[in-house]
Amino acid sequence: MKYYFFIILFIFQINLLCCQSSLKDYTYFTPERKQVLRKMGEFFDQTIRENFPAETDTLSYKYFAYSIARHTRCNGIYILNVDRVRLREINQVLFKDHNYYFFFVRYLHVDNSSSDTDVCPSTDRVPTVRDNRPTKEKMNGFEWLFGDILNKDGYIGVIPADNPAIRDIRRDLELTIDLSMTTFLPNVLGVNLREVSKPEVKELCAVVFWRYLCASGGVNLVERKKFCDNCVLE
Repeated sequence: MKYYFFIILFIFQINLLCCQSSLKDYTYFTPERKQVLRKMGEFFDQTIRENFPAETDTLSYKYFAYSIARHTRCNGIYILNVDRVRLREINQVLFKDHNYYFFFVRYLHVDNSSSDTDVCPSTDRVPTVRDNRPTKEKMNGFEWLFGDILNKDGYIGVIPADNPAIRDIRRDLELTIDLSMTTFLPNVLGVNLREVSKPEVKELCAVVFWRYLCASGGVNLVERKKFCDNCVLE
């Protein structure tokens, strides 16, 4: 009997170890992750410059921030013009599990009647967040585009924080847990607007707003697929 008990205990520990090691796989940069991040930053910058033309990139970002704030107050969504072909090319690499879960987490909407069985003993196989808010609260206006889907132990946790904008975002994450529009816009697109010209901040903006870019291009970032075959967003 003792023999079987130790076998079961050993199998349990092995499973737990596998899950933990899997989670660690999403907490560091790899060459491919650096490459896709660079392309995301360039794509985001190009998209903002084309949608909000101005003499400088900082002015384009400022107009973008004003537009986001205005539509948020009106509980609306401003659809950007995006290069869907280029977006699809970047997402083909980003949506691979080993890349996606470095930047984002698996999002689960949990209610009292649901049972989440896709978990390891005491931990998940991939970075995961659970949201038990009613669906009507999650889908309120702009907020559904900026939910708690960033992997704070992955990209957010390992991005160098020498830049003031990134440092402030890190601080706000520690204080508020979630990265919301109210914390991101003032720090990156407001007080630290001059820092936006730096590639590392453009990359941070790209990751935070990637869900928004994808939505503008008819792609559901959380599900990693199109909203529909022939989406027409209005």
